[in-house]
Amino acid sequence: MPIEITRPEPGIYFNLMSGKLTSEDLLNAQQAGLKLAEQHQDVDHILIAHMQPGTRFPIDIRLAKKMRDQDSGALAMIYVGMTPALRTMARPFQKMLTGIGRLEYTNTIEEAVILARSILAEKRPSTQ
Repeated sequence: MPIEITRPEPGIYFNLMSGKLTSEDLLNAQQAGLKLAEQHQDVDHILIAHMQPGTRFPIDIRLAKKMRDQDSGALAMIYVGMTPALRTMARPFQKMLTGIGRLEYTNTIEEAVILARSILAEKRPSTQ
């Protein structure tokens, strides 16, 4: 599968993308992620997306509408390793594509996990 989805800890989902992705790959991964979050009862969750070098994906308005209609339910999406130039170009498409209001960028997976934990902590009630 060109998109591997794992749950390294509660509320955090890691999407490893590689190769030439199709619209179907992206829709299937979104559905699989939703099912995984439901299975683990992670109402509040964060998606961390890491594209391997050379990963390509379609930019298609019809796909954007389908993905937005399907709604991932995520609080935020964190992209790992995207260059500043690509971030600037991609941001409008990502918001349209995902329907997720909060988009973040980090250079490493470790930074992404720390940020995801912080976002989840802001959302969850304090136990003190």
